[in-house]
Amino acid sequence: MDAPPLFHVEGGPPLPEGTAEWLTSRAGRRLRVARFAPQGVARGSVVLSAGRTEPLEKYGEVAVDLVARGFVVLLHDWAGQGLSQRFSEDRLRGDLVGGASSLVSDYADILNAATRKQLAEQTCGSDCSDGHKCTDETCPAERKKKPKKPAKPAPKKKKAFYPVVPGWNEPPALPPTGAAYF
Repeated sequence: MDAPPLFHVEGGPPLPEGTAEWLTSRAGRRLRVARFAPQGVARGSVVLSAGRTEPLEKYGEVAVDLVARGFVVLLHDWAGQGLSQRFSEDRLRGDLVGGASSLVSDYADILNAATRKQLAEQTCGSDCSDGHKCTDETCPAERKKKPKKPAKPAPKKKKAFYPVVPGWNEPPALPPTGAAYF
């Protein structure tokens, strides 16, 4: 299966350098997912989910800004939108078979796939005993070797001062026995 295209819409925001791929959800739908990464070590990750009627290209300007700030950006087309597979064979029909739970399930599949891919791509250091590459900070084996710092005791909370205002912060009077409420 060929990689899906990333388009530049004339007059629209540009996309940063990145890759797109097809992901098949558990429901069998083909979804378009794009990943954009900064040069060097990333500061973190951001997932941008376009609106239900928008392709991921609409968020090119935001993606460019986040990548420039050092973040990995994951963009995706919801099922039935952009280049992702429709629920119906008629591409012009706006439908959502299965309701919002279908979209939530697809979203979970996208995040799980992105997490697995990220863990597999930890290639910023030397070879590890378990076969992947990583830094001391990301390596599970290295983390086990380092002694854990003792946890600092939680600071004692000061008691809050609440002034007593008659009628405002007193408990409500109890209703008479046998009172009926509707």
